[in-house]
Amino acid sequence: MKNYEDSIYGLIEIEPIFQLIINTPEFQRLKYIKQTENIYFLFPSSVHTRFEHCIGTFHLAKKLLDYLSKSQHDLNITRKESLCVQIAALCHDIGHGPFSHLFEELIKPNCSFKHETASFLIFERIFDKLKSQSEFIEEGIFTEKDKILIIDLIHPKISKKLWSNFINQTNDIKIIKDNFLNQLGISMDKIFLFEIVSNFITNIDVDKWDYFTRDSFHMNLKINFDYEKFIHNCYISELDGLNRLCFKDLEQILDLIKAKRSLQKYRYKIPSALALRLMLIDCLNEITLEDGFINKLENLKLNLNWYLNLDDRVLDTIRTHKGLEIKSRMDQKDFYHYIRSVPRENLDQNKIDMFKQNMAYKFQIDPKDLIFTIEKYFFGKNNQCLLESLSKMNLSTNEARVTLKEETIVILFYKPITLDESLRDDLKNEFIKFFGSYKKVDFNNNEEI
Repeated sequence: MKNYEDSIYGLIEIEPIFQLIINTPEFQRLKYIKQTENIYFLFPSSVHTRFEHCIGTFHLAKKLLDYLSKSQHDLNITRKESLCVQIAALCHDIGHGPFSHLFEELIKPNCSFKHETASFLIFERIFDKLKSQSEFIEEGIFTEKDKILIIDLIHPKISKKLWSNFINQTNDIKIIKDNFLNQLGISMDKIFLFEIVSNFITNIDVDKWDYFTRDSFHMNLKINFDYEKFIHNCYISELDGLNRLCFKDLEQILDLIKAKRSLQKYRYKIPSALALRLMLIDCLNEITLEDGFINKLENLKLNLNWYLNLDDRVLDTIRTHKGLEIKSRMDQKDFYHYIRSVPRENLDQNKIDMFKQNMAYKFQIDPKDLIFTIEKYFFGKNNQCLLESLSKMNLSTNEARVTLKEETIVILFYKPITLDESLRDDLKNEFIKFFGSYKKVDFNNNEEI
C-alpha cells in the first residue's frame, strides 16, 4: 500500500492495483498538464495538475462507494465493480492534451480530435499492458469486457444509449436489460455506478466535486460546497424503474451549482483570464501550423506515442518571433486589452466582420487586432434532466431552475501591446452602439488583475 499526501484530502491510500496504473508513463504524463490551463499567470498558486485531480477524483469515488455500500447493504456492490469504478475515476482525464480543454478549442476548427478518443486509446494501452499482472488477475479484471466496462464508466456511451432506450421504451425492457448485461458485463440494476465518475443524467459526479474543491482552494476562492457533506447527501433509489444516484438535500445541490458559477464568474472567465487564454491559443497556433501536426491528431491510433509526448512543456519549444513575443507578454502580464462585454445569446459572424471593418476604417487599426469571444456560464450540458431528476426525488425545482439559468456574454479584446485610453473609450462606445442594449457584466471588479 502506497500513500499520497494530497493538498485537499490529506493522506490517500493507494492499493497495489491502482499504483500499477499510476506508475505507467501514460499516467505520469499528467504531472505535466495543468488543471487550469495557463491561469497560473494570474493566480500563481494554481499550478495543480491533472495528476492530482485524477487521484483526488479516485479518492472521492472510493469514499462514495464505501458510504453507499455501508449505508445500503442491499445494493450488493461487489469488490470488482467497486474497483472498476475507481479505475475509471483514476483514469478519467488521461487523454487530455497540453493545457487541458484549451487544446481541443485550439485545434477544433481544423480537426475532429476529442480528448475522449485519446482517453480510450491510452486506457486500452494501459489495460493491455497490465491485465496479465497478478494484481489484475487476482481481482478478476483482465477480460475485454472488463476493459469496455471501465471505458464506459469513464465516458458513458453504451450505458447512455441503453438508458435512453429504457426511458423512451424503444424496445422490450427485458431485451434492453439483456443487451446491457451482454455488452457491459454488469446488470442494468446497477446503472447508478455509471453516474459516479461521469454522470450523463444529472451532471453531478465526483469529477466535479474534486475540481470545484481543488480549483477554488488553489485560486483562493471561497465556496460553500462541502464534498464530505455531499457524500452523506447521496443514496440509491429507484427512479423510472432503475436504481439511480439520488440526493436528499436541495441546499447542497444549490451549493454545488453556485460553486461552478463562482469559479466561472470570478476566476476562470474574468477578462484577464480570458485574455490569457486567447494569448495562449495564438501562441500554440505556432505549433499546430507545423507540417503533419493536424494529420497526426486525425490518425491518433497510429500516432499515439507522438501524442503521449505532448504536454504543457510544448510551450517551451516555441521558437518563432510571434510565439516568443506572446510568451514574454504573458510573463510580464501585458495581456490583450479588455474593451467591453455585453450579454448576448449569439453573434452573427457577418456582424463581427462588419464591426471590425468599420473600426479599422474609423480608427486606422488592423481588424485582426480585434478579437471577439463568446462565453457561457453554465452548470452542465443537460440541465433539464437534472431538474426532472430532482422533481422525481421530491425536491423543489423552482430555486434550482433559477440557479441553473445560463448566461452568455460577448467580449471584445484588443491585441497590440499599447492601447491609447482615448482609443479604448472609442472602441467601448462603438461596441455598445453596434451590439445593442448594454448591461454591465459583473466581473467582481477583476477586470484588470
